[in-house]
Amino acid sequence: MTNTPPMIYVPQPQLPITYIQLCFSIHHSDLLSLSNSDSAPQSSALRILTQRQLQRGTQRIDRANFIRQIENLGTELQLTHRGYAHSVGAITLTRTLPQLSDLLQQAIIEPAFNSDEIEQSKRAYISELEARYDDDQSLAWLWLSRRLHLNHVLWGDYSIEAKHIEAIKVEEMQQAWPKLFNRTRFLPSFTSDLAKDKLSAMIEPLYDDLSWGEVKSTSSSSLFQPCTLASLDPLSKTNLTLVHKGGKQQALIFIAHPTIALDHPQALALFVALCALGGTFSAPLMHEIRTKRGLSYGAHAGIKGEGHCRFVCVYCTPEAPQVSEALMVMLQVYQRGGRGELSDNEIQFAKDYLINAHPFSMETPAMRAGMLANSSLMGIDPNLFFTQAERIKKLSPQEIRQSAQEHLSAQKLEILVYGDQEQIGDTLLNELQSSIAVDQVIRVKAKDGPEHIRV
Repeated sequence: MTNTPPMIYVPQPQLPITYIQLCFSIHHSDLLSLSNSDSAPQSSALRILTQRQLQRGTQRIDRANFIRQIENLGTELQLTHRGYAHSVGAITLTRTLPQLSDLLQQAIIEPAFNSDEIEQSKRAYISELEARYDDDQSLAWLWLSRRLHLNHVLWGDYSIEAKHIEAIKVEEMQQAWPKLFNRTRFLPSFTSDLAKDKLSAMIEPLYDDLSWGEVKSTSSSSLFQPCTLASLDPLSKTNLTLVHKGGKQQALIFIAHPTIALDHPQALALFVALCALGGTFSAPLMHEIRTKRGLSYGAHAGIKGEGHCRFVCVYCTPEAPQVSEALMVMLQVYQRGGRGELSDNEIQFAKDYLINAHPFSMETPAMRAGMLANSSLMGIDPNLFFTQAERIKKLSPQEIRQSAQEHLSAQKLEILVYGDQEQIGDTLLNELQSSIAVDQVIRVKAKDGPEHIRV
């Protein structure tokens, strides 16, 4: 076979079930020239809405019959969308895999672009966006993501509004399709009892069709290209963002800032340091916030984000009148980490916890395939994940303290408080400024548009 696609394959012998996931890396610059405007949210909306047409039938099968044929196989399609990739897949009996594969390939190569289906898809997408306003956890995290990604390519993903979806035209989606579903973006992933060569032969016609009539090439430009998300820009100011949600008794507090990439030499040591600081129920952050003061049911410190686009985040959920006290305690624990004040016992407990928990992150063939696929789609060496436990064992307490001192100290911070600002009160800013210098205060309402947060 001269055009064998790259493929993730994890064998699953003696279990006649196949997990198939057809993944495509995202290159955010691909669609900017296709949308009505050059705005990042418009481009993101176009990308996401276009991908959703995979569930809307094909040129040969209308949506109802397409879904019926999928369900006749005893399964359902799973669409996923992340900042670095999107995919379509399903879990099926291996004996029905050929039929499922044919339907998936038809959906990708022969999209229907039915105007009625597109309008229904738009309405469903807009309803999902509006539902965020009823979920305070999701909305608070959305505001934090907007603040941290102001100058990043992912800003558009966190700033989509109904107007961006409504403005999308069928012609734009048709032009976007071969850019989203392209052989240089394509990475199939299988967990199966079938041999790898049989799966490769099954998927090869799709790989050929994804050239969309272009002359086939074996040059490096025709090979799989991962999504390389850039790291977040360091903060130039310490910001306090107050997001008002009236009538809400509970608040959400975040202390965050961009951090080092996953392949940085100190990335794993910093990961362990944050676990020691606030990654478990017995960590200092939880002890100070919950056990000692009863300010919040939970509190956590860790690293969030996708690929190399990552940020340190400390958060908890106190009652609104206790926000000032909780924030000051969170800040004190964070600053303790920045001074490297982690005991040998705290570090060893975090190491043991992470080493013992690591096998559960890849305990099944499907989980291992997912880890391999995600790593490849982000352009990250999968050994960073598979060898994590062994590498944690080798870290010394001094290496872990040093990483915390270098990457948790002297940082400009993004502090975001979500809740009823009238209940929280005006003393918050004064108490915060007694501990750190706040360069600017941003005030928005929970349902404001994303443009309100650009200052």
